[in-house]
Amino acid sequence: MHVTLPAYRLGNAAMNATLRFADGVPERENRTIVLGNLSLHLDSFRTTLSGRAVDLTHHEFELLRIFCVQAGRVIPYESLVRELWDLSGRSAVRHLNVIVHRLRTKLTGLSPYSIETVRGRGYGLLEVDWPPARRAE
Repeated sequence: MHVTLPAYRLGNAAMNATLRFADGVPERENRTIVLGNLSLHLDSFRTTLSGRAVDLTHHEFELLRIFCVQAGRVIPYESLVRELWDLSGRSAVRHLNVIVHRLRTKLTGLSPYSIETVRGRGYGLLEVDWPPARRAE
């Protein structure tokens, strides 16, 4: 009998998966993003702020995840809309504005970061003292 290479690879992958699940629990890292007093638990879709649970919708959680992964950067409106809904246009940006407003309300007390609007550019999870004050010379 002759076994082709793709079939061998599939069999090997199935064997590895079986071994990983032998205990009934898959091996998984505890993926958590911590920024200041905010903790975003990616596997359980939980968010805590200063130790208290914050109830977020799916879109709010995904938007916050994007902000956390790209903390300190301004993300253009169109990029956020495309990543969240694969849409474009003014109505999609307006929907994004509503979700950002709800997220800001739920994350009152977030420190030292804040969800900032850079007019005409986008949103970002930026440190409170952003942009840095210029020194007088």
